[in-house]
Amino acid sequence: MIAETLSFLADLVVAELRQRYGAGSRLVWLAAPGAKINGVDEGAHLSLVNLEREGVAPNSAQTARRAGDGFALSRQPLNLNLVFMVSINYPDAYAKSLRMLADVVALFQRTPVMTPQTGDLPKGLARLSVEWRDIDLHAIHSIWTSLGSPYLPSAIYLARTLTMDDAGLAGTAPKITSVGLEK
Repeated sequence: MIAETLSFLADLVVAELRQRYGAGSRLVWLAAPGAKINGVDEGAHLSLVNLEREGVAPNSAQTARRAGDGFALSRQPLNLNLVFMVSINYPDAYAKSLRMLADVVALFQRTPVMTPQTGDLPKGLARLSVEWRDIDLHAIHSIWTSLGSPYLPSAIYLARTLTMDDAGLAGTAPKITSVGLEK
């Protein structure tokens, strides 16, 4: 679900930049910032920075549903948020990098919530919201240092809530036939 969601977001950015710049080739890569794809390092790069557990949604409780003479126990799905970065790399055209970054910011400002009514979401995703993420200069420096890349014009976003559910059973429980106290 993580790769599918990031690919979906990259495709949105591709559509936006093609509409604005009319390029026939792919402008956006799902890759580390500054990575060379097919020998080319120019364009926009969409990269996963971190995963965060959604704190509002329940993540650890078990649920029980009827199954034959007892109950089937299953864990609640894990709800995740994706922290991702959009970076733009046109080394010989810094102003173009800044314009393209502004276009991406405008896209997510204009369309912060995506549902099946607004476009084809990846299978298993009923709703996706994208929020700007403020990052202080020290954290930005740490991110770029750990990537081993020089700083590029970039923005950090939070894609909120992905549900990870393997639909497996955690176990079974017998049917409750009486209630009483043990001695």
